[in-house]
Amino acid sequence: MMPQGQNAGTAQNAIAADDFVMLTAGACGAPIAVISLGGEHQQLLTAIGLTAEQTHAAMAFCEYTAAQPPSIVLLETARDRRFHENPLVVHKPHIAFYAGVLLSAADGRVLGTLGVMDHRRRRLGKRQCKQLLALARRLSERLESDAGTGAAMGIVEASEDAIFGLDINGIITSWNPGAAKMFGYSRAMIIGESIGRLLPDDCRNEEARIIDAIRSGQRIAPYETVRRARDGRLLEVSVAGAPIKDSAGQIVGASRIIRDIRPMLERARQAERLERL
Repeated sequence: MMPQGQNAGTAQNAIAADDFVMLTAGACGAPIAVISLGGEHQQLLTAIGLTAEQTHAAMAFCEYTAAQPPSIVLLETARDRRFHENPLVVHKPHIAFYAGVLLSAADGRVLGTLGVMDHRRRRLGKRQCKQLLALARRLSERLESDAGTGAAMGIVEASEDAIFGLDINGIITSWNPGAAKMFGYSRAMIIGESIGRLLPDDCRNEEARIIDAIRSGQRIAPYETVRRARDGRLLEVSVAGAPIKDSAGQIVGASRIIRDIRPMLERARQAERLERL
């Protein structure tokens, strides 16, 4: 099994499995993402958006994906006879959509699956499909090498999302190019500074609650909020986070993934305006 956390000093050099699953959820705009390992019989590696009791039912989707060719599997779950009676479809969280892709080694061996789920019927856009496939390739490389620092860093450095690390007191310890572009702070300007630099005044209590949750070992599922850029602009964003642990399992910091959702919200507003015409 892949390690579930990293030392704070190496947070900028590796992303834990929890961060991979959050990257996938963010890239696909989905509230639920799952990574499983194995061949015919899949076992959960990590998930976001599901309770421990719900993860067993999720394995049915993973095992179906593992048996398919290496391309994206798309399912409208309520209409698919193979899954319409699955507990995740019939009961909470009432899954209506699933997209998954095979994780495979260079020699064709099945390593596991990477998938996302949503409560509403939907599709993945072309860009989201490309990102899901790219993440699956990177994760496959990581699983095969059993280390994957380079693969993980490739995702972080290339991502348009803001991805950065914090110590337990909210001091920024790492900062990717996506964060620099989004917020206008270079690495040299922001490393060692408080995350308060990015917070509007009315979001400071919100960030304090996030830090408290992460200190207690909780992951923060993606949610919509507002952050402040260097030039004072307020950015509508989606924020997710997870604890960073040292080799003894002690929480020593946090990873944070922030996505600019203004284009998505603007498209939704345009669609609303058109519907009113």
